[in-house]
Amino acid sequence: MTASGSRQRADRRDGRLGGVTQTVSGPEDLPHWVRTLSIGHGRDPAAVAAAAAFARAFQQAGGEIISVVDWPARAASWLKAARRLTGGGPDAWVLVPPAPGWPQVRKRLLDGADWDPVRTYVLNRQV
Repeated sequence: MTASGSRQRADRRDGRLGGVTQTVSGPEDLPHWVRTLSIGHGRDPAAVAAAAAFARAFQQAGGEIISVVDWPARAASWLKAARRLTGGGPDAWVLVPPAPGWPQVRKRLLDGADWDPVRTYVLNRQV
């Protein structure tokens, strides 16, 4: 990595879903150090239900949900969704598919310093 962080920046853009390559089926699959979480999803009814179920299970396991953020498939700006996902400094993030609009949200997240794809997981579920 260079002093300017340019290599880190390039690495953050690589990989599936912008560097998000890890999947979870439930809260038990998250690393033990994850105590706070933000969940992001599109507005598909199945994704909304799965996000709510994951949030309940995480809370029942003793975790704290910082935010549950949804976004439309199309929007004039993705900044609000990106800020809500990173607000409060969660330990990790879980994305719930299907998540149309995710590429645009991801671009906004990559512009900031608060999101880390390495600490982001995709919920592995049947859609």
